Amino acid sequence: MSDSNDELIRLNLESHNKTSYLFNQVNTMIYSDLDTYGFMINGTYKYPVYNIIPKKVFFNLNDTLTVSQISFIQDHNKYFYDTNVAMSSYLRKNINLLTLVESKSIQKENYTKKVLISLNKSNEYSNIETGYMYHYESIPTYNPEDLMYNRSLESFNGKLSYHYIGSNLKIANRMNFETANNNRYNDKEVTFQSNTNWNNFDMEYSINENLMLNFKSTYKYVTSNNQSGNFNKLQLSTKYLLGKHFISVGATQFKNKESIYVDYKVGLGAYGFFFKADKNVFLNIASDSLHINTIYNNDKRLGFFYENEFIDLEFVVGNNSSNIIDESYEYYLIKSKLVYHMFGANLKYMKNNSDELFINYSTNLNATFSPVFKDKRYRIYFGAGITKLGLNPWFSFNQNNFDLIHSFNGEFSVPSVSTIDGEFGIMFKYFKIAFIKENIYKDAYQYSSNITVSNSSNYLVNIVWIFKD
Repeated sequence: MSDSNDELIRLNLESHNKTSYLFNQVNTMIYSDLDTYGFMINGTYKYPVYNIIPKKVFFNLNDTLTVSQISFIQDHNKYFYDTNVAMSSYLRKNINLLTLVESKSIQKENYTKKVLISLNKSNEYSNIETGYMYHYESIPTYNPEDLMYNRSLESFNGKLSYHYIGSNLKIANRMNFETANNNRYNDKEVTFQSNTNWNNFDMEYSINENLMLNFKSTYKYVTSNNQSGNFNKLQLSTKYLLGKHFISVGATQFKNKESIYVDYKVGLGAYGFFFKADKNVFLNIASDSLHINTIYNNDKRLGFFYENEFIDLEFVVGNNSSNIIDESYEYYLIKSKLVYHMFGANLKYMKNNSDELFINYSTNLNATFSPVFKDKRYRIYFGAGITKLGLNPWFSFNQNNFDLIHSFNGEFSVPSVSTIDGEFGIMFKYFKIAFIKENIYKDAYQYSSNITVSNSSNYLVNIVWIFKD
């Protein structure tokens, strides 16, 4: 953590982003993979991923000291505990080991646990990193007969990456592996095992300080219950820099499909414009057959941005289409962040005109106020987060369903979902205690399109404590 007033406010803005992150994940018909601490989490199976994501650490992973962190969130009244212990061990010059252990429980029953280790070795020109992450969760869930069953996942993730930076040449290659055991519900319990391999390669050669050649390869292979799917996306491009102008033009190829890649940016003082056109490829499971489909997604976007010492603002107009959506659609995105002395705010707004997406618009606003007391070694702060989703009435979301989100021949009666969270606390240089109230003014959470569950938490206590050896 930092003594900087702006840094403290920034860290607290990040603590409110859990809900908006999840909404960004579901606001697409494409379920992409997630990258966290260099580990890849497979998005092919449309599995809710929030519990798989390790907690954030608030120290430098390459520090020349051994640093540890204890953090937990609890509601003792309901026996809810979310505990995280992390340590970055300085083994010797340029070698660091990250160790992280997590556990979550409610009503004295553990429902998720995680162990992560990551070893990093660097020198003047290169860096090598390897690691392993184990995750297990078994979450009580209602099935359509209102009976409880445990939706479970056990995953084993590995990584190995190498980076080289020379005077004219940059090379990066990363391999990831995942084996996962799933227990889901789809009119009956469905159990399956999947194996996933990734390899991402990136090479850039600088002809001079303005002109570069770049080659990228993205590979993914998934096999599960005698079903398999794979893709290899190849991209060759030329990058050109001149003052505040940046342009990258190239060609993308996968299987028998080719397309043009364009990325252009220009800065005009504090203002700037950009345009990007790209084609991406994903793997996605079909719920009725567990067959793994290949999905191609075309994205074109035109944007404007403004930034100065206090404000970052970005406005995007885009067009998107894929081979699983019958129509192309336009979308609009506004992102802004303000950090000014004692006040910080973060706004995200998205809207699209598609009839085939689950979410038609989303709004997320987080704000933090932290007054300064002269000659004091602590800061108090107050924060709030507001999120609202506009749902497509021709879709249903159901956490006991295999798909989580699916279309149906009817119109359900939940046109929007909203939450308001509040938080206040005290921060020292290496210690923070906060009190959090989730879903203020609401007695229940929307569990599915027609089921709500009570908001049982009175308030949560969040403590983060950092130790330096």
